[in-house]
Amino acid sequence: MPSRRRTAGLCVAAVVAASVAGCGSSGGGHRSVAPSSVASAPSAAPTGSSASPDVRAQLLAVTDLPAGWSVDTAATKAPACLNTATQTAERAAAYADVNLTQQPLPAMQEALGYFPGGGATAAYTTVTGSVAGCGQVSYTIAGAKFAGSIGPLTFPAVADQSTAYSLNLNGAGGTIALDIIVFRAGDEVGLFYYADFGSVEQSEFAKYVALAVKKATA
Repeated sequence: MPSRRRTAGLCVAAVVAASVAGCGSSGGGHRSVAPSSVASAPSAAPTGSSASPDVRAQLLAVTDLPAGWSVDTAATKAPACLNTATQTAERAAAYADVNLTQQPLPAMQEALGYFPGGGATAAYTTVTGSVAGCGQVSYTIAGAKFAGSIGPLTFPAVADQSTAYSLNLNGAGGTIALDIIVFRAGDEVGLFYYADFGSVEQSEFAKYVALAVKKATA
């Protein structure tokens, strides 16, 4: 798919791809413990109007992170249930995303879209509804089958609006856990994912969310 379609859905797919390459995924059902997210290739941002902010410059970069992180340029197909989130991001006046990893996990993806004229509130509602509506996820990649469920995640509010979710993907080799947060800061909507094998420490997820929001709102 085109690189600019790499948003919420692609992050989930990339986590799965990383697990297949690294050791596989399996395990139990949905957990209240925060999961994490994956990294994939950065996508090109639409030009937008001359007044549009440089959203790519607002994304996390390797230079913002501790040693060991790198940009991940892998790409794979996203689960169909997250297409609405993807399509919403595509409609932004300016859009960019980046995927970062410590190969194969932990990994994270951040996507930012600029929606001028009050459009960010509607976009935020659409994206959160799309993610929450996924419910059960069934997915096959590289011949490996994965299944999991998305549910609400208790997490401190950030920016002007935010909603957090957890997703566990279970397969033959273990569990891949993801934490997902959607936030709105003024006219921008952000999606941030953090993934790891098994489970993710809340402190790690919170640390990188704080960095992403701070840079996006600077």
